[in-house]
Amino acid sequence: MDGSALIALLQQAVPGATIEPAPSVDLHTAIAVSRDHVPDVARVLRDTPDLRFTFLAELTAVDVWPREPRFEVIYVLDGAQSDERGTYSAGSLVVNREGDRHSVWSDDGCLVLIVWERPIEFL
Repeated sequence: MDGSALIALLQQAVPGATIEPAPSVDLHTAIAVSRDHVPDVARVLRDTPDLRFTFLAELTAVDVWPREPRFEVIYVLDGAQSDERGTYSAGSLVVNREGDRHSVWSDDGCLVLIVWERPIEFL
């Protein structure tokens, strides 16, 4: 599936999401997704039978200073991480807005990639 067809499929599956082609130095398909829709788009990429994406090669965030609100992105690489809203297994993408206080734990251990826009405070 080419990039245009992929974007069209995602826009149909996630109404209201801003999904656009992004530049790529290696000619692989790259897309830019509005931050509020990243988890939904990731689920569609993973769960659509014709796609079944199982590997996230790159995840980047753009900090548009001083625009608010800020956010954190958590990608669960292995195991499962939990907070008050639920448990997120490997492959889950969690986006939390700034000021969203939560406790995090893992019953059996986990490996996560976290992108914070600014320093955080562990309480």
